[in-house]
Amino acid sequence: MTPSQPAERVFSTSSLQAFPLDQQHWSVYHSLYSCPETMQFVGPVRTPAQVRRDFERAVWFGTTHPAKHRIFAIGLGADPATIALCGYQCASSSRLFELGALILPSWQRRGLAGQLFTALEHYLLQQLEPEGFSLQFRSDHPAMKQVANRLAYAIKPGQEGGFCLATKPCTAPFRAVQ
Repeated sequence: MTPSQPAERVFSTSSLQAFPLDQQHWSVYHSLYSCPETMQFVGPVRTPAQVRRDFERAVWFGTTHPAKHRIFAIGLGADPATIALCGYQCASSSRLFELGALILPSWQRRGLAGQLFTALEHYLLQQLEPEGFSLQFRSDHPAMKQVANRLAYAIKPGQEGGFCLATKPCTAPFRAVQ
């Protein structure tokens, strides 16, 4: 693939398209992980050196260990601009996949997180035979609590560091968020 060629789409919904994270997504990755508004419910804002290191590692893992860890760049419709990142990681001793998403501030509060998690769940069911899914988020993040509830996750508050752990076995009903 040359820099001018777009990556092949991995999965999509009626309004979103997911592409493998690669070097062309550096600027949005950097923007998300260095943005105080985006990181307020995730963790500390990353320094430029940390973001660069994490980005290179994420691209490497996505190409060498896609069954364990992968991040996707998300575009809206036919527009090639990246508006979000979503991905998963799986502990080597389990088939429980932790899902995550970061959405640019200008695209937040539009119901995209639920769509991203639903699409990611379906992708993983088709590709990697998971036993279940998990979401981890700060207990003071009301939007993630709402998304987890809508998608039939069981929420366990009071985890270390003020986080909630939400889990869903693959036998749970899949509810698409509109």
